[in-house]
Amino acid sequence: MGDVYKKEYRIRYYETDFDKRLRTNQWLNFFQDAAICHGEQVGRGLDFLDDHDLLWVLMEWDIDIVRYPVCNEMICVITMQHSSNGLYCKRLYEVYDDEGKCIAKAVSIWMMLQKSTFKIIKVPEYVITAYGGKVDRKSYKRTEKLQEYPANDETVILPLQVRVSDLDSNNHVNNEKYLEWSIREVPFELYRKLKVHKIRINYLKSAFYADQLHMNTNLVKVDDAITIKQSVKNESGETICLIELGMAETQPVSC
Repeated sequence: MGDVYKKEYRIRYYETDFDKRLRTNQWLNFFQDAAICHGEQVGRGLDFLDDHDLLWVLMEWDIDIVRYPVCNEMICVITMQHSSNGLYCKRLYEVYDDEGKCIAKAVSIWMMLQKSTFKIIKVPEYVITAYGGKVDRKSYKRTEKLQEYPANDETVILPLQVRVSDLDSNNHVNNEKYLEWSIREVPFELYRKLKVHKIRINYLKSAFYADQLHMNTNLVKVDDAITIKQSVKNESGETICLIELGMAETQPVSC
């Protein structure tokens, strides 16, 4: 387990939705920002990565949400590097409200590329140790991968074109944008009645400016809970991202 980093955020009005609660995709922005700030604190920030021809790429999200904070509420995001097998790194997050109650937690899986070639490389030891971690293949365990839901007559297809506003500093679609696209396909009446309490995302390939994509969406209902299963595909028909959203009227009682 690596060193812990903490950062406080105030929920701004522009980060909330119709009920003045945090937008679902905004969780990813907080988590990503905290991870970047952690890197800056330990001397492994964006400029360091550029100077060493390195690039972090996100592979997976697994997020559990207990409660959505409201406009002007203060939250504290805690993050740490959990473990690494040398190729993958696992990062943990916990979010607390101003009463010290855990309102969300998340696990992310990262890989490292050589930025100039976009080829996968082993994470350098000088990166892992800077966060207070070490390579430990025994303690590192991958999360179970998502399985693609087969398209059927009820599949809703959303055409997408990658725009400049979708890109991050690595010139590919930012990880948060996939969740933003995902939420677009949730029917408003359903989104108003239920809350997303579980988010799982697997990133399989990158998308770039002007790419023509499409998102397949299926709603799977079991009792009073609904799971939204989605896949994003490129022009060649390759699946580049898988998403599952768990929705229910009752949120989990604790992290």
